[in-house]
Amino acid sequence: MNNRFLYHFRRTKSLLQRGLRSLRVRGFKASLAMISPRLKQPRPKSELYFPCASEIANLRHADFACDLPEVSIIIPVHNHLDLTQSCLASLLLHRSDIAFEVIVVDDASDDDSRAFLCDIKGLRLLHIDLQSGYVLACNKGASEARGKMLVFLNNDTVVQAGWLDALLDLFDRFPDSGIAGAKLLYPNGVLQEAGGAIFNDGSVWNTGRFEQADNARYNYVREVDYVSGATLAIRKKVFEQLKGFDTHFSPGYFEDTDLAMRIRATGLKIRYTPFSNVVHQEGATSGTDLESGMKAFQTPHQIKFHERWQSTLASYPSRPKSDEENRLQVFQTSRKKILVLDEHTPRTDADSGSLRLFHLMKSLQYENCDLHFLPADLQFDAGHTRQLQQHGIACNYRPWTKSVFGWLKQNAMQFDIIIVSRVSLMSTVYDTLRTAAPAAKLIFDTVDLHYLREMQEAELSKSEAMKKQARATRGKEHALILNCDETWVVSDTERQLLEAEFPGSTIRRISNIHPVRRDTPRFAERKDVLFVGNFRHPPNRDGLQWFLENIWPIIHDRRPDITLNVIGAAPPEPLTIMTEKTNVVFHGHVHDIEKHLDLARINIAPLRYGAGAKGKISQALCSGLPTVATSIAADGMHLTNRQSILLADDADTFANVVLGIYDDETSWNGLSENGYAIAGAFFSEHAVAEEIRDMLLRTEKK
Repeated sequence: MNNRFLYHFRRTKSLLQRGLRSLRVRGFKASLAMISPRLKQPRPKSELYFPCASEIANLRHADFACDLPEVSIIIPVHNHLDLTQSCLASLLLHRSDIAFEVIVVDDASDDDSRAFLCDIKGLRLLHIDLQSGYVLACNKGASEARGKMLVFLNNDTVVQAGWLDALLDLFDRFPDSGIAGAKLLYPNGVLQEAGGAIFNDGSVWNTGRFEQADNARYNYVREVDYVSGATLAIRKKVFEQLKGFDTHFSPGYFEDTDLAMRIRATGLKIRYTPFSNVVHQEGATSGTDLESGMKAFQTPHQIKFHERWQSTLASYPSRPKSDEENRLQVFQTSRKKILVLDEHTPRTDADSGSLRLFHLMKSLQYENCDLHFLPADLQFDAGHTRQLQQHGIACNYRPWTKSVFGWLKQNAMQFDIIIVSRVSLMSTVYDTLRTAAPAAKLIFDTVDLHYLREMQEAELSKSEAMKKQARATRGKEHALILNCDETWVVSDTERQLLEAEFPGSTIRRISNIHPVRRDTPRFAERKDVLFVGNFRHPPNRDGLQWFLENIWPIIHDRRPDITLNVIGAAPPEPLTIMTEKTNVVFHGHVHDIEKHLDLARINIAPLRYGAGAKGKISQALCSGLPTVATSIAADGMHLTNRQSILLADDADTFANVVLGIYDDETSWNGLSENGYAIAGAFFSEHAVAEEIRDMLLRTEKK
């Protein structure tokens, strides 16, 4: 008989039993109110994997052998061979580069489980002759495990593609993780658990239960109270130090919750990831009747759990009175809550402003903040949104968020700090934020002072219309600086300018942020010249055009062996056509900018106007790549000519400087090392951490 059919049969029977009990206890109206939200949930769009009959049959010819496992997957079983077969078949299909062994602990099964499992090659089968329950079976499996990581997996689970990689990624991404748990799904695709919450009476709640699985609310890495033992990952060393699951909770129930409490007592965290998906046929092995079988231990073990942790649980919230109240409460934390708004989701491979914002939000996460991001376009930006979610940032987007202003009016009040990027967006949402979140500290992140860039462009083009636009932008920016609680700029030049104009305002420099990469190729392994810039940004278009028309012909004439590699989205067609035969290669948008930074010998920043700190320079500094730039491009970046950068403002000088450094290994090495020093002091994640901590401490409003 089909496993899904069996599951639905058992589930329907259980629901009927529970429904009758609810009618007896609560009455018709209260019971209907309890189940109606679940009936309204839409069906999930994504298809789940379930093993077919041929995949299960092929288990007899499978090979689970692994000589040096990184991970030990421990599956306790008692009967229900059909479920175990489905679980094993899914593990076999969804292997990855991670080496794992599978340990099945047969807890005195009296069906055909032992006979069948004995024949599977490479499967490590342990026997318990007298049924002992889940806790002892898991501990026995762990005692025989060879992997550094343990993953406990119920036999009534079916893992989905990428499940193990995503689960273990939490330990790499967040080294303070003690336990990691997966997104558990019902066989119909509805969410079963996105981590668990614990209340002060010792009761627990599966976060997101019966919600749609792709709801943005449940689709970011999140710190939780506990995760279900149905899929639970932990370092073997930590599990052994804590002496495993406590036999006080044998044969089962609340052993995973108790382990989570003990983990947190050591200072480690419990995290849930939505990127590890596992179907769990809840109740298929233990049933759902609280008065019989294994399930009968649930209520008395809750009492045991509460007795043991009563003093700690006193600070936990009370159990909510309704499902809706539950949904709201489980996301409430004691951490500082921060909301970040920008025009769109940061595209870290597209522009320096996005890269800065991404690293800024990561830095806020390091300070243990509860961080939410709201893009003004409300778009789910595929990999870029997922990138934020993987770092524990809650993202809001359609269809779950229908209106920016509606969302702000409903949710802004819960935040301690609200950061808004760019003058255009802050001008739009300022009034709403002050009304909806009067107690929040409001921070205006300029990204760069737009009016400075616009005024420089106007002076260069001698355009009165542009000057008028720059003055209007200046008025907007100045009004926001006066009225916001704090203003961020990216360079000391801009900070000093604003501090002089607005002596009563808090102006903070939060510059570009990049990882400092010391293991990059040296001089002899590099060649050619590099320009990086998004061509939707006018200073980049103007700067490259000036370089190609006035500087590159000089370089190309003297050194035709050198190629100029141009990186950036939307390159102007006239420039691409003009340079087809002059060793200029337009690569367009690239995902891996670091590869190009590592290949180039010289980076150029020939900008004739602009504001703020230039990402094309700061990222090159962090990669050990020397830059030739105009004075405007290097302004406010703590760089000294001929020490950490080479400056040139006219065409002939610029060309000569590029050619001079191109073959001078000694000078090149000096510039590279000095650049690293500047990068570490001003543009690294470490450099910005102090400013971030100071900002978090100073949450007072004007």
